[in-house]
Amino acid sequence: MPPLFPRRGDATDVIHASRPTSHDGGGFDQSKRPTPRFLGPRSGNARSVCRQTHRVRRDSLDGMPNTNSPSTSGPVAFAHWYDFAEGGPVHQGLLPFPASAPAPFEVARWSVAPNTCNDLDVHRSREVWIIVSGTGTLTFGDQTSVLRAGDVAAFDSRVPHQIRNDGPDQLLAVSVYWLQGSD
Repeated sequence: MPPLFPRRGDATDVIHASRPTSHDGGGFDQSKRPTPRFLGPRSGNARSVCRQTHRVRRDSLDGMPNTNSPSTSGPVAFAHWYDFAEGGPVHQGLLPFPASAPAPFEVARWSVAPNTCNDLDVHRSREVWIIVSGTGTLTFGDQTSVLRAGDVAAFDSRVPHQIRNDGPDQLLAVSVYWLQGSD
């Protein structure tokens, strides 16, 4: 079975943009929008070189050594969790954090075949969907919206939601979900 989210090959062109963040103090300044610079085409299997800089964020642990193990960082593995009635498989993210300090969220990735939909879902957790590829009609509560690759949808707890793949290609998505402290 091919991977649910295939890796992309090397990019043909390399673009570099410096991006200010809200951690620079005072929120995102629209006048400091990123300005992309074309660095030229890639050749063969050459990798782009990232400039290494060290910058301490104001909200970081200033001066404290990093004591986290590298084994709790990096790519997340996924395991088959269940299948939608008609849409496709759901894979649960196996986050690398220890049980003594779990993440405050969980992750899943899933697909919906063309002309099918995922199961109607309603649960106690809040959830965010990130559409990786494909297009579909989202139904949430009594509303609908079209979602495409790059779109993000958020659902409060107990709001029914479902997406129908209206496109010719498989719809791929990532879900991040969590329980509120009061639930």
